[in-house]
Amino acid sequence: MCAKTIYIAKNNTSQNAEYVLDKLEEMIFSLDEIPERGNYPPELSHHGMREFREVMFKFYRAIYEISGNKVIVYLCVDDSFWSTLLAGLHHR
Repeated sequence: MCAKTIYIAKNNTSQNAEYVLDKLEEMIFSLDEIPERGNYPPELSHHGMREFREVMFKFYRAIYEISGNKVIVYLCVDDSFWSTLLAGLHHR
């Protein structure tokens, strides 16, 4: 079992870990087809940062940017980690 699956299993059920990982990968790889379908993350667009987009599956977000004809995925995290990350940025 890879580290990604172990993390998902800790925060989900072990039966769903592979399914969730497969769906996240499918969601991210499908951005090649319609990258504009993602929403602007409200926590970032609230501060005028509209170069980033997000797609979600369950409680997981992929944050990405469209650069020309490329999609750059910066991170794929669960909502609790995303909230912790943003809280840390606000305290700097």
